[in-house]
Amino acid sequence: MIILDTECYSDYFLIMCKEIESGIITHSEVFPGNPINAVGIKTVMENYTTISFNGISYDLPLIKAALEGFDNKYLKKLSDKIIKSNRPSWSICKDNNIIVPDEWDHVDLIEVSPGFASLKVYGGRMNMPKMQDLPIAPDEKISPETREIIRKYCINDLDTTEALYKTLLPQIRLRESMSEQYGIDLRSKSDAQIAEAVIKSELHKTTKRTYKQPKIKDGHTIQYQDPQIVKFDNPELSRIFLKLLDHDFEFAPNGAIKLPKGLKETKIKIGNSEYNMGIGGLHSCEKSQLIRNDDRILCELDVRGYYPSIILQQRLSPKTMGVQFLKIYQDMVEKRNNAKLKMQEIEKEIADRKRLFLMTKNEIENKIKELEKEYVYYKTEADVGKLACNGSFGKLGSKYSALYAPELFLQVTLTGQLCLLMLIERMENMGIVIVSVNTDGIVCHANKQQEHDMETVAWDWMLDTSFNLERTDYELLASRDVNSYFAVKSDGKVKRKGIFNIGGLMKNPNRNIVYTAVIAFLKDDVPIEDTIRACNDPSQFVTVRKVQGGARFDGELLGKSVRFYSSTETFFIDPYIHYVLNDNKVPKSSGCRPLMDMGEELPTDLDYEAYINDAEKLLGEVGYA
Repeated sequence: MIILDTECYSDYFLIMCKEIESGIITHSEVFPGNPINAVGIKTVMENYTTISFNGISYDLPLIKAALEGFDNKYLKKLSDKIIKSNRPSWSICKDNNIIVPDEWDHVDLIEVSPGFASLKVYGGRMNMPKMQDLPIAPDEKISPETREIIRKYCINDLDTTEALYKTLLPQIRLRESMSEQYGIDLRSKSDAQIAEAVIKSELHKTTKRTYKQPKIKDGHTIQYQDPQIVKFDNPELSRIFLKLLDHDFEFAPNGAIKLPKGLKETKIKIGNSEYNMGIGGLHSCEKSQLIRNDDRILCELDVRGYYPSIILQQRLSPKTMGVQFLKIYQDMVEKRNNAKLKMQEIEKEIADRKRLFLMTKNEIENKIKELEKEYVYYKTEADVGKLACNGSFGKLGSKYSALYAPELFLQVTLTGQLCLLMLIERMENMGIVIVSVNTDGIVCHANKQQEHDMETVAWDWMLDTSFNLERTDYELLASRDVNSYFAVKSDGKVKRKGIFNIGGLMKNPNRNIVYTAVIAFLKDDVPIEDTIRACNDPSQFVTVRKVQGGARFDGELLGKSVRFYSSTETFFIDPYIHYVLNDNKVPKSSGCRPLMDMGEELPTDLDYEAYINDAEKLLGEVGYA
């Protein structure tokens, strides 16, 4: 496999390749008097699987144009059109008669990567040693002396792309499995794109039809239909339900559904808690909340596969697809559920065999290896089902999708919220306090004597709605707000959300040691200062931010993605990092210095006190007095 990247200027074009297995890096350049190494590049493209970040839209068309003999000025013009025109790359290629060969075996990571970030930002999230923006402006001339600068920059991008590929390997392996299962190449698609492609492909096998996105006429409205499973005792909740049934829902220009203004601004009070409804889901409104079980019940009740369950329970299918959609969707849900049940059975058997010595040591080890291999198979099946089911729901609300069915999207989200409000009302009527709610679950806080009542309410609700609740017990719940909290499970594992959910590709690092220190203090009574001063990993102290238009510090240009830390020496240099465009302060950069090149050692001027103060402030924000 080969990682590839390109750089394009009006007088210079670079294709650089890195073989993953050997680490060997090669390149081909196009500049006046130096044509492309067509034989070498064709060998790579026709005989290897190539990997890129945004290659399908950008690098591959440029490589194809270079192979056809176009000069630097043409390549630069094509590059600018792709980057600046806001038109799809395929449309630009069509206008220029650039046809990328189907036989080029390519994996593009841009859609597989979670969220919408640049390669530089992903590099920051993966704690890559070097974060570097383009060192020479796109419209500058490239001299023989500066070609080496561009090559070194491109090598850093290759290293970052390789690291991203390796980080995404589980998702890529899953896509490879699905590609083989469904007979279509899904390796370069996002979760939602995969769901749409699979459903369209499976429908086509049955109906022989081609499916495109439906058009919604200007001024069109939709209504929420009574799901026949919603009923309240509280008059105010009944009034809200009737208002939703009577409302004509309008659309925003992007195809999204508008929530009634009055409801959007209204907090729904049940017991001592308040809740907000929205098109996306129901949320409680707690702030600065710290709850320990203290020999009481503190548990979360989650609805298993909530949105897919609503789709099947309500028999919802896009009008353009009919009942065939439901057959395919139900098959996906059942495969996922069966795979999850099998995983649980295998997990239990592995645990039992490790605990009970009913066989010889070698027999036990061999059996566990066999079970673990079987577990991987069913986990893949479950992940395939999860990806297809959840991804397809999101496409119901996208006007650019063949699955676009806003009336279904509305039916699912409102039904989900109303049913949760039913569960909350019933729990509170029994004296069981609900301390948090988020989209598909509620957190209950009750006396031990109320456990039977809680289970009875949950059972009756499941019978009335046909949905299934899954229980997770907590020792502690600490919330800054409903979107940022952590919970310690009864087995000691920690569930994190929002600011506490550190690491991974979804979120920029933001002084992660602060959140680690707060969790360690509340979970295990480890002093804040001990955790922070004991950490020797510089990546835990940095913040990564995207800066529109680029940033500078002390006269040095840093680029559009910056990484920085709190320093004890900024008083003598510059008080903060600046925006290039207007000289304003980059948020949260006061007293900070850039760390674009990060080694294994901590900076000698690291300001420990700044991190300790932030952690102590956060303790107050989660309700610790």
